[in-house]
Amino acid sequence: MAPPYTDEQIKASLVDTWQVEAFTTMSLLVWFGASIALAAVFWYRAKDGSTRTLAVLAVLLAFAAGVATTSNHILLTTRTTVLTGQSFGGFYGLP
Repeated sequence: MAPPYTDEQIKASLVDTWQVEAFTTMSLLVWFGASIALAAVFWYRAKDGSTRTLAVLAVLLAFAAGVATTSNHILLTTRTTVLTGQSFGGFYGLP
């Protein structure tokens, strides 16, 4: 949850700061979504309880990682909006 950029870096270039983080956030969210889907398949096809438990744990961890990633992006977007006055559109600039 610690933003990787200083206020001066954000003011100097949105392309090198916010856009990189937005692209990274979207990439990670796609990765976490795919992980959740794969774990759901493993859960559905599992025959023993330990595999099902592990699959549920994987879903929960991927979901938590997605929430943390999205929260960090929201914090950076809010901070960037305050510093630059620029609006990023719907859901904090994420498509």
